[in-house]
Amino acid sequence: MPTFNESSSLRRVLLLMPLLAACAHGSADGSQAPVDADPEAAALASIRAQDIAAHVAVLASDAYEGRFPGSAGEVKTVSYLSSTLAQLGVAPAGEAGYLQVVPLASQRVDPASAIVARGAGGELQLGFAEDMILGAPGSEARVQVVSDELVFVGYGIVAPEYGWDDYAGLDVRGKTVVVLAGDPGPGRGDPAFFKGAALTHHGTFDAKLERARERGAAAVLRLHDAEASGFPWAALAKNGAQARMQLREGGSTAPTLSGAIDLSKGRELFALAGVDLDPLLERAGSDGFRGVGVELRLEYDLQRALAPVDSHNVVGLIRGSERPDEYVIYTAHWDHVGMAPEGGGRDGDRIFNGAVDNATGTAIVLELARAFGAMKTKPARTILFAAVTAEEGGLRGSEYFGRHPPIPAGKIAVDLNYDGILPIGRTSDMTLPGYERTTLAPVVEELAAKMGVTLTPDSHPEQGY
Repeated sequence: MPTFNESSSLRRVLLLMPLLAACAHGSADGSQAPVDADPEAAALASIRAQDIAAHVAVLASDAYEGRFPGSAGEVKTVSYLSSTLAQLGVAPAGEAGYLQVVPLASQRVDPASAIVARGAGGELQLGFAEDMILGAPGSEARVQVVSDELVFVGYGIVAPEYGWDDYAGLDVRGKTVVVLAGDPGPGRGDPAFFKGAALTHHGTFDAKLERARERGAAAVLRLHDAEASGFPWAALAKNGAQARMQLREGGSTAPTLSGAIDLSKGRELFALAGVDLDPLLERAGSDGFRGVGVELRLEYDLQRALAPVDSHNVVGLIRGSERPDEYVIYTAHWDHVGMAPEGGGRDGDRIFNGAVDNATGTAIVLELARAFGAMKTKPARTILFAAVTAEEGGLRGSEYFGRHPPIPAGKIAVDLNYDGILPIGRTSDMTLPGYERTTLAPVVEELAAKMGVTLTPDSHPEQGY
């Protein structure tokens, strides 16, 4: 069981940054006024290491069976979170008390799923997990699609603010679109171009899916480059072979099919049509790049087991004393990966307890609720606490929360998320990915100076954390 050092810098950052964000009497334009030391001191005094550890001990216990969405472990988890918030005097903010229902569907792909490619150079079969991973929205147990052309569209980005359009002059209706991961920013060395090394929204796979859907693509395949991504194909394949969650909402923004193929298999695909992929990869980040279509017939056969799952986000709030219609949000995902199948696990233990990932973050959100609740004068802004589901299954609880916020989206000042807090004690530096791109930057820098902590730049900005 993790232990927590009550005097560590971690303890202070858990509360001081939220307090500065929530209690600051500055305006929405980022200007700040001094923070009253008394409520901060009282709230700090209410944070106790043993309380954080106690929450972790409960949530990571065997009784919670790894906290998998839709399981008996979820029932225990959301009950514990709801009852704890109620005991702390936090008001419910869901449509059913503290609960926001998240309609999910569990998808497990059958290994018999395959893609067969036919071109002038012959035929190539791509097996599930070994060569590719695949998924689709909807409720069909079997999805079969045929496309007669493969189109390499570089990064698959349309970004007018950067003068970038990978789809210019292309017709991809009913075709398979092949995209690279990320965006062209890292290759330029210009921090103003696609934010330099940092991943922009344009570079996310969700954004690429949306651009392809808008243009009527039948499928989107992302090329996986192990060297560029920092992890091997085997890791991606293992993850893709596990049960995945998708939102059970209509009007999906995704094309019919989407997935990934190993870069080596991508080269083989294009070679079937007599095209060398490598020169296209080199030109993809250049100004004026235009996508290339090749004659290649792809036959998709996705077979899967689907099951509806109603999971839950747990949400509560403490009403602000001066600006109750402005919101500061503290989030953590409560779910983990559940249990191994019969006969699995290690030494007879099938439960993946998820103490660090993410009982720690969830416990911290509960302790923040306790600390704010202990303040005699409540923060200026309303505080919303959200423990979200299905992070391990693809950030689905957060996605649903973002689509259906229980508060006006335009009134959210900031969301601070806690995930996988390692109990390592005092540190001399810290990394807060993304803070410099927000009006919270002066607050963070004020806090770091107050704590004597150095702010270290994000070591992996391309990951988009």
